[in-house]
Amino acid sequence: MQELPETDIERAEAGPVAHRHDGLDGTVLLEHVRAVHRLGAPDHLSRSTIEGLHDRLHDEADAAAR
Repeated sequence: MQELPETDIERAEAGPVAHRHDGLDGTVLLEHVRAVHRLGAPDHLSRSTIEGLHDRLHDEADAAAR
């Protein structure tokens, strides 16, 4: 299984991106992380992992709900 390099996550964290999260669910959230946050997240990640990554990128819990 392919791991997501820490350096890629840190690069995505550093890039401030103003955007909205209207109606993000599992598949849409993965595409959002890839397109908006420019993080090459692999397909095999679980929904909870994607949500955790997204929360980390925003530095807040439940970021997709906001």
